[in-house]
Amino acid sequence: MPEATSTNVRGSRLVQSPILWFVIGAYLFSWTIWLSLRGHKGDLTWSIRGWTITLASYPAIGILGILGTFGPGISAIIITGLEKGRKGINELWIGLGKWRLQARWFGIALLLFPFLGALTLLLFGLVGGEVVSPGNPVRWFRLLILNLPLGPLWEELGWRAFLLNRLQTRRSPLLASIIIGAIWGPWHLLLHSRTSLEFEIWFLIMVVAVSVLFTWVFNRTKASLAAVILMHSAFDATTFYLLAPTIDAQGILLVRVEAMTIVCAALVTLFFAGPELGRDSTPSADVSPGRESQD
Repeated sequence: MPEATSTNVRGSRLVQSPILWFVIGAYLFSWTIWLSLRGHKGDLTWSIRGWTITLASYPAIGILGILGTFGPGISAIIITGLEKGRKGINELWIGLGKWRLQARWFGIALLLFPFLGALTLLLFGLVGGEVVSPGNPVRWFRLLILNLPLGPLWEELGWRAFLLNRLQTRRSPLLASIIIGAIWGPWHLLLHSRTSLEFEIWFLIMVVAVSVLFTWVFNRTKASLAAVILMHSAFDATTFYLLAPTIDAQGILLVRVEAMTIVCAALVTLFFAGPELGRDSTPSADVSPGRESQD
Protein backbone atom coordinates (compact mmCIF):
# COMPACT_ATOMS: atom_id res chain seq x y z
CA MET A 1 0.00 0.00 0.00
CA PRO A 2 1.42 3.44 -0.87
CA GLU A 3 2.55 5.56 2.07
CA ALA A 4 -0.08 8.27 1.45
CA THR A 5 -2.84 5.68 1.36
CA SER A 6 -1.55 4.06 4.54
CA THR A 7 -1.53 7.46 6.27
CA ASN A 8 -5.10 8.13 5.18
CA VAL A 9 -6.23 4.76 6.52
CA ARG A 10 -4.58 5.39 9.89
CA GLY A 11 -6.06 8.89 9.96
CA SER A 12 -9.54 7.64 9.19
CA ARG A 13 -9.31 5.13 12.02
CA LEU A 14 -8.28 7.89 14.43
CA VAL A 15 -11.18 10.13 13.45
CA GLN A 16 -14.09 7.73 13.10
CA SER A 17 -15.78 10.08 15.57
CA PRO A 18 -14.24 13.42 14.55
CA ILE A 19 -16.54 15.61 16.64
CA LEU A 20 -15.81 13.65 19.80
CA TRP A 21 -12.06 13.73 19.17
CA PHE A 22 -12.23 17.43 18.37
CA VAL A 23 -13.87 18.18 21.72
CA ILE A 24 -11.37 15.97 23.58
CA GLY A 25 -8.49 17.68 21.79
CA ALA A 26 -9.80 21.19 22.47
CA TYR A 27 -10.23 20.51 26.18
CA LEU A 28 -6.96 18.60 26.46
CA PHE A 29 -4.87 21.34 24.83
CA SER A 30 -6.49 24.24 26.69
CA TRP A 31 -6.91 22.64 30.10
CA THR A 32 -3.38 21.21 30.14
CA ILE A 33 -2.00 24.73 29.76
CA TRP A 34 -4.43 26.35 32.18
CA LEU A 35 -3.97 23.66 34.82
CA SER A 36 -0.20 24.15 34.66
CA LEU A 37 -0.77 27.83 35.53
CA ARG A 38 -3.53 27.21 38.05
CA GLY A 39 -1.52 28.41 41.04
CA HIS A 40 -0.73 31.80 39.53
CA LYS A 41 -2.76 34.96 39.94
CA GLY A 42 -2.63 38.35 38.32
CA ASP A 43 -3.75 40.37 35.35
CA LEU A 44 -3.20 38.97 31.89
CA THR A 45 -1.73 41.85 29.88
CA TRP A 46 -0.33 42.47 26.45
CA SER A 47 1.95 45.34 25.46
CA ILE A 48 2.57 46.63 21.96
CA ARG A 49 4.22 49.91 20.97
CA GLY A 50 3.67 51.45 24.35
CA TRP A 51 0.10 50.19 24.76
CA THR A 52 -0.40 47.93 27.73
CA ILE A 53 -3.88 46.50 28.12
CA THR A 54 -5.39 44.15 30.65
CA LEU A 55 -7.19 41.39 28.78
CA ALA A 56 -8.61 39.73 31.87
CA SER A 57 -7.87 38.68 35.42
CA TYR A 58 -7.25 34.99 34.85
CA PRO A 59 -5.79 32.39 37.20
CA ALA A 60 -2.93 32.31 34.71
CA ILE A 61 -0.12 34.61 33.67
CA GLY A 62 1.68 35.59 30.51
CA ILE A 63 1.36 34.40 26.96
CA LEU A 64 0.66 30.82 28.03
CA GLY A 65 -2.70 31.92 29.38
CA ILE A 66 -3.61 33.27 25.95
CA LEU A 67 -2.14 30.22 24.23
CA GLY A 68 -4.67 28.04 26.03
CA THR A 69 -7.47 29.70 24.06
CA PHE A 70 -5.95 28.29 20.86
CA GLY A 71 -7.14 24.79 21.83
CA PRO A 72 -10.30 24.60 19.67
CA GLY A 73 -8.50 25.82 16.56
CA ILE A 74 -5.48 23.56 17.07
CA SER A 75 -7.74 20.57 17.63
CA ALA A 76 -9.80 21.39 14.54
CA ILE A 77 -6.67 21.58 12.39
CA ILE A 78 -5.31 18.27 13.69
CA ILE A 79 -8.57 16.34 13.29
CA THR A 80 -9.26 17.84 9.87
CA GLY A 81 -5.72 17.07 8.74
CA LEU A 82 -5.98 13.45 9.84
CA GLU A 83 -9.37 13.08 8.21
CA LYS A 84 -9.03 15.09 4.99
CA GLY A 85 -5.41 16.10 4.67
CA ARG A 86 -4.07 19.47 3.55
CA LYS A 87 -7.07 20.14 1.33
CA GLY A 88 -9.40 19.83 4.30
CA ILE A 89 -7.26 22.21 6.37
CA ASN A 90 -7.36 24.77 3.55
CA GLU A 91 -11.16 24.44 3.43
CA LEU A 92 -11.30 24.99 7.17
CA TRP A 93 -9.68 28.41 6.73
CA ILE A 94 -11.66 29.46 3.65
CA GLY A 95 -14.26 31.34 5.69
CA LEU A 96 -11.55 33.76 6.80
CA GLY A 97 -11.46 35.07 3.26
CA LYS A 98 -15.13 36.03 3.38
CA TRP A 99 -14.41 39.41 4.87
CA ARG A 100 -16.31 41.77 2.56
CA LEU A 101 -19.48 41.96 4.60
CA GLN A 102 -22.47 44.07 3.73
CA ALA A 103 -22.78 47.10 5.98
CA ARG A 104 -25.66 45.68 8.01
CA TRP A 105 -23.81 42.45 8.84
CA PHE A 106 -20.58 44.26 9.60
CA GLY A 107 -22.59 46.51 11.91
CA ILE A 108 -24.30 43.58 13.61
CA ALA A 109 -21.02 41.69 14.09
CA LEU A 110 -19.29 44.77 15.49
CA LEU A 111 -22.03 46.50 17.47
CA LEU A 112 -24.56 43.91 18.65
CA PHE A 113 -22.73 43.03 21.85
CA PRO A 114 -21.70 46.61 22.72
CA PHE A 115 -25.40 47.49 22.35
CA LEU A 116 -26.46 44.57 24.56
CA GLY A 117 -23.73 45.49 27.07
CA ALA A 118 -24.95 49.07 27.27
CA LEU A 119 -28.54 47.83 27.60
CA THR A 120 -27.42 45.52 30.41
CA LEU A 121 -25.94 48.45 32.35
CA LEU A 122 -29.05 50.56 31.70
CA LEU A 123 -31.36 47.83 33.01
CA PHE A 124 -29.05 47.21 35.95
CA GLY A 125 -29.17 50.89 36.86
CA LEU A 126 -32.97 50.97 36.54
CA VAL A 127 -33.34 48.17 39.11
CA GLY A 128 -31.14 50.04 41.58
CA GLY A 129 -27.69 48.72 40.73
CA GLU A 130 -24.64 50.95 40.91
CA VAL A 131 -22.82 51.15 37.57
CA VAL A 132 -19.05 51.65 37.65
CA SER A 133 -17.55 53.84 34.93
CA PRO A 134 -15.43 51.77 32.51
CA GLY A 135 -13.07 54.66 31.77
CA ASN A 136 -11.57 55.73 28.47
CA PRO A 137 -13.53 54.17 25.54
CA VAL A 138 -10.32 53.96 23.50
CA ARG A 139 -9.55 50.87 25.56
CA TRP A 140 -12.52 49.09 23.97
CA PHE A 141 -11.04 49.62 20.49
CA ARG A 142 -7.63 48.46 21.67
CA LEU A 143 -9.13 45.29 23.12
CA LEU A 144 -11.14 44.71 19.95
CA ILE A 145 -8.18 45.01 17.59
CA LEU A 146 -5.46 43.34 19.66
CA ASN A 147 -7.70 40.41 20.60
CA LEU A 148 -8.71 39.54 17.01
CA PRO A 149 -5.81 37.18 16.19
CA LEU A 150 -5.88 35.56 19.65
CA GLY A 151 -8.83 33.79 21.28
CA PRO A 152 -11.51 34.90 18.79
CA LEU A 153 -9.63 33.59 15.76
CA TRP A 154 -8.63 30.24 17.24
CA GLU A 155 -11.87 29.62 19.07
CA GLU A 156 -14.03 30.39 16.04
CA LEU A 157 -11.88 28.20 13.81
CA GLY A 158 -12.91 25.35 16.10
CA TRP A 159 -16.40 26.18 17.37
CA ARG A 160 -17.87 27.54 14.14
CA ALA A 161 -15.68 26.62 11.12
CA PHE A 162 -15.24 23.02 12.31
CA LEU A 163 -17.96 22.11 14.80
CA LEU A 164 -20.95 24.16 13.66
CA ASN A 165 -20.46 23.26 10.02
CA ARG A 166 -20.47 19.57 10.89
CA LEU A 167 -23.35 19.65 13.36
CA GLN A 168 -25.59 21.55 10.95
CA THR A 169 -25.34 18.78 8.35
CA ARG A 170 -27.45 16.46 10.50
CA ARG A 171 -29.15 18.74 13.02
CA SER A 172 -31.06 21.98 13.00
CA PRO A 173 -28.96 25.11 13.50
CA LEU A 174 -30.80 25.75 16.77
CA LEU A 175 -29.92 22.33 18.18
CA ALA A 176 -26.37 22.68 16.87
CA SER A 177 -26.07 26.03 18.68
CA ILE A 178 -27.29 24.53 21.95
CA ILE A 179 -24.82 21.64 21.67
CA ILE A 180 -21.94 24.02 20.97
CA GLY A 181 -22.96 26.24 23.89
CA ALA A 182 -23.04 23.21 26.19
CA ILE A 183 -19.47 22.35 25.11
CA TRP A 184 -18.13 25.88 24.84
CA GLY A 185 -19.37 27.08 28.24
CA PRO A 186 -17.68 24.51 30.50
CA TRP A 187 -14.49 24.80 28.41
CA HIS A 188 -14.00 28.23 30.07
CA LEU A 189 -14.23 26.76 33.58
CA LEU A 190 -10.54 26.96 34.45
CA LEU A 191 -10.46 30.63 33.45
CA HIS A 192 -12.89 31.48 36.24
CA SER A 193 -11.28 32.15 39.57
CA ARG A 194 -13.20 32.02 42.84
CA THR A 195 -16.59 31.88 41.14
CA SER A 196 -19.75 30.37 42.58
CA LEU A 197 -21.95 27.62 41.19
CA GLU A 198 -24.60 30.25 40.46
CA PHE A 199 -22.12 32.20 38.34
CA GLU A 200 -21.25 29.09 36.32
CA ILE A 201 -24.94 28.35 35.71
CA TRP A 202 -25.66 31.88 34.50
CA PHE A 203 -22.49 31.82 32.42
CA LEU A 204 -23.54 28.57 30.74
CA ILE A 205 -27.00 29.97 29.98
CA MET A 206 -25.41 33.09 28.51
CA VAL A 207 -22.95 31.13 26.36
CA VAL A 208 -25.75 29.03 24.87
CA ALA A 209 -27.60 32.24 23.97
CA VAL A 210 -24.40 33.74 22.53
CA SER A 211 -23.94 30.56 20.48
CA VAL A 212 -27.40 31.07 18.94
CA LEU A 213 -26.51 34.63 17.91
CA PHE A 214 -23.17 33.52 16.48
CA THR A 215 -24.86 30.79 14.44
CA TRP A 216 -27.33 33.30 13.02
CA VAL A 217 -24.57 35.66 11.87
CA PHE A 218 -22.41 32.78 10.61
CA ASN A 219 -25.25 31.40 8.49
CA ARG A 220 -26.48 34.75 7.19
CA THR A 221 -22.96 35.68 6.05
CA LYS A 222 -22.56 32.37 4.20
CA ALA A 223 -20.17 30.86 6.75
CA SER A 224 -17.96 33.92 7.12
CA LEU A 225 -15.33 33.06 9.69
CA ALA A 226 -14.20 36.70 9.58
CA ALA A 227 -17.66 37.85 10.71
CA VAL A 228 -17.81 35.64 13.80
CA ILE A 229 -14.19 36.42 14.72
CA LEU A 230 -15.08 40.12 14.71
CA MET A 231 -18.27 39.41 16.67
CA HIS A 232 -16.36 37.33 19.22
CA SER A 233 -13.72 40.01 19.69
CA ALA A 234 -16.45 42.66 20.13
CA PHE A 235 -18.10 40.46 22.76
CA ASP A 236 -14.82 40.00 24.65
CA ALA A 237 -13.94 43.69 24.43
CA THR A 238 -17.38 44.65 25.71
CA THR A 239 -17.15 42.21 28.61
CA PHE A 240 -13.64 43.23 29.68
CA TYR A 241 -14.04 46.98 29.13
CA LEU A 242 -17.69 47.85 29.67
CA LEU A 243 -19.02 45.23 32.09
CA ALA A 244 -16.04 43.94 34.07
CA PRO A 245 -15.67 47.01 36.34
CA THR A 246 -19.29 46.72 37.49
CA ILE A 247 -19.11 42.93 37.76
CA ASP A 248 -16.03 43.27 39.99
CA ALA A 249 -17.93 45.71 42.21
CA GLN A 250 -21.42 44.19 42.15
CA GLY A 251 -20.71 40.51 41.55
CA ILE A 252 -23.37 38.08 40.42
CA LEU A 253 -26.13 40.71 40.19
CA LEU A 254 -24.88 42.14 36.91
CA VAL A 255 -24.10 38.67 35.54
CA ARG A 256 -27.77 37.77 35.96
CA VAL A 257 -28.89 40.87 34.08
CA GLU A 258 -26.31 40.32 31.33
CA ALA A 259 -27.33 36.70 30.84
CA MET A 260 -31.05 37.55 30.72
CA THR A 261 -30.42 40.39 28.27
CA ILE A 262 -28.51 38.14 25.87
CA VAL A 263 -31.09 35.36 26.24
CA CYS A 264 -33.82 37.83 25.28
CA ALA A 265 -31.78 38.87 22.24
CA ALA A 266 -31.42 35.23 21.22
CA LEU A 267 -35.16 34.64 21.66
CA VAL A 268 -35.99 37.66 19.51
CA THR A 269 -33.60 36.34 16.86
CA LEU A 270 -35.27 32.93 16.99
CA PHE A 271 -38.72 34.50 16.66
CA PHE A 272 -37.78 36.26 13.43
CA ALA A 273 -35.24 33.81 11.97
CA GLY A 274 -36.79 30.54 13.13
CA PRO A 275 -34.85 27.41 14.16
CA GLU A 276 -32.94 27.47 10.85
CA LEU A 277 -31.22 30.68 12.03
CA GLY A 278 -30.59 31.96 8.54
CA ARG A 279 -29.30 28.70 7.05
CA ASP A 280 -29.81 28.56 3.31
CA SER A 281 -31.57 25.28 2.60
CA THR A 282 -31.21 25.63 -1.17
CA PRO A 283 -27.99 24.74 -2.99
CA SER A 284 -25.93 27.76 -3.91
CA ALA A 285 -22.73 28.42 -5.77
CA ASP A 286 -19.55 28.63 -3.78
CA VAL A 287 -18.45 32.10 -2.84
CA SER A 288 -14.79 32.72 -3.47
CA PRO A 289 -12.71 34.29 -0.68
CA GLY A 290 -12.66 38.06 -0.60
CA ARG A 291 -16.00 38.46 -2.36
CA GLU A 292 -19.23 39.54 -0.73
CA SER A 293 -20.46 36.56 1.24
CA GLN A 294 -24.02 37.24 2.30
CA ASP A 295 -27.46 38.06 1.06
